[in-house]
Amino acid sequence: MTVIFRDFGTLAMLHLKRLSVLWIAVITAWVLVSLQPADAQTPPNFQGRYIAAISDADMRAYAYIDGQLGEPRGTDQLSLVTLPLPSIPALTSSIEVSNSVINPVYSLVASQDGNTIFVAETKEPREPEDQLISDLDLGTTLRAVDVSDPAAPRVIAEVEVGIDPQGVDIDASGTTLALATKDPNAPLTFVTFTNGRFGEPTQLPMQGFSPVAEFPDQGMLPHHVEWHPTADMIAVNANFRGQVQFFPSRAGCGW
Repeated sequence: MTVIFRDFGTLAMLHLKRLSVLWIAVITAWVLVSLQPADAQTPPNFQGRYIAAISDADMRAYAYIDGQLGEPRGTDQLSLVTLPLPSIPALTSSIEVSNSVINPVYSLVASQDGNTIFVAETKEPREPEDQLISDLDLGTTLRAVDVSDPAAPRVIAEVEVGIDPQGVDIDASGTTLALATKDPNAPLTFVTFTNGRFGEPTQLPMQGFSPVAEFPDQGMLPHHVEWHPTADMIAVNANFRGQVQFFPSRAGCGW
């Protein structure tokens, strides 16, 4: 009986081990399947007319680590992909528009009707002799790109908005753009856009700030300006201070 019992126990343990391995395999397979998209061949169901993306050709990714721009990689681009996405998504069009990744992620904004895209130029395109990030000249320009026909975008206007613009936003009316720049005396820029033309920019200083010696730029420069989605008000982000200022746009900014 003892021998039979031991054999039965050995067989039982072996059977349990096999069941454990089987269940582990089943659970692993279920986890792997659950992590996959329901249908990897179906594009995401984005809503809208197009996807717009900018690409900076002036530097390689590792430039943030070693400062070396690397080999030139063509020209800066604004690219469009129309929606809905086909089963095999493809680029609809692209156009050369200067831009830079060396800034917050606010370099482009679309008009309310989606027919115009505005792109802020933080750094100018590299010159042949440029080798380091520090060699790049500071940008100064905001450009308007007509994308009413996504297959044939075209730059229709540009305006000087101050040095090293960090981003751009447009108000609820779709007529006034705001930018945060690195102009030491008047870093906030406002400019109108109507009938395909920019107006004369208005540049204003930050308000209610005192210099802080240990902060870069003494903490006196903004990093982004954002319009309220419906009201005539702006939020000004000062990263180094960990502060956001809110202004009624016309009264608070001197309009």
